[in-house]
Amino acid sequence: MDSEKKSKPDAFSVLELVALEVESFTSDFRAALLQLDVPEKVGGLCAIIMFWAGFLPWFSPSSDHTQLGLDGFATPHFGTAVFLLLMLNRLARQRGQKKATLEDGRIALAFLGLGLLSSLTCIALLTHLGGLVVVKYGFYIVLVSGMGVSACGIAKLR
Repeated sequence: MDSEKKSKPDAFSVLELVALEVESFTSDFRAALLQLDVPEKVGGLCAIIMFWAGFLPWFSPSSDHTQLGLDGFATPHFGTAVFLLLMLNRLARQRGQKKATLEDGRIALAFLGLGLLSSLTCIALLTHLGGLVVVKYGFYIVLVSGMGVSACGIAKLR
């Protein structure tokens, strides 16, 4: 009868496992942030803001309906933000292993170009829609974050 009972190994509770994963993630995140310069950190923050602003209200064609960025307008901005974050992740890993292949000038041009692409997309959309809609705060947050990414590229060139 005792052989039928299986001894349960000492295991952590779910809460303890979550706490360990959060601690591991924060220590990895902190180590990655130490590998980046200030303009790169600010550019990453702008990319995160750009990504999340795509879920906010962008336009209101009528008083009854508000369009979110998810309605199709935020797609290039989602791509820009994800690309920037992946580039910064790669850069932090390479610097951590001391085999960085991306030069500062190329990083600056990437920031400048992607921020310019995001800003010009917003300006073109605003010009196209003109006075037909009421522009909401989510659109302006994406516009400003795109300009912030460009400014980080300019700061990186210095």
